[in-house]
Amino acid sequence: MEVTPALAAMLASWPNDLNLTTDSLSASSTAITLSVRLPDEAAAERFERELRAPPGWSLSQPNVVRERDGIAVRVRMEPGVGP
Repeated sequence: MEVTPALAAMLASWPNDLNLTTDSLSASSTAITLSVRLPDEAAAERFERELRAPPGWSLSQPNVVRERDGIAVRVRMEPGVGP
């Protein structure tokens, strides 16, 4: 499976006006994983709400971890189950 169109679709839903730091982003034909750090819970909730899995991919329940300097959100998407 070609990952470039899926990655482009996922990035198109990325909330650009949030104050966040991308810790990692990895894309392959079997998974897209990303980890971001946000300043507070409201920003983390908005990121989770607005980020969309690409067509044909599913978004696993995000892993949200409260840390001393903000909120870390880790996301995994896999092909084959989404709309």
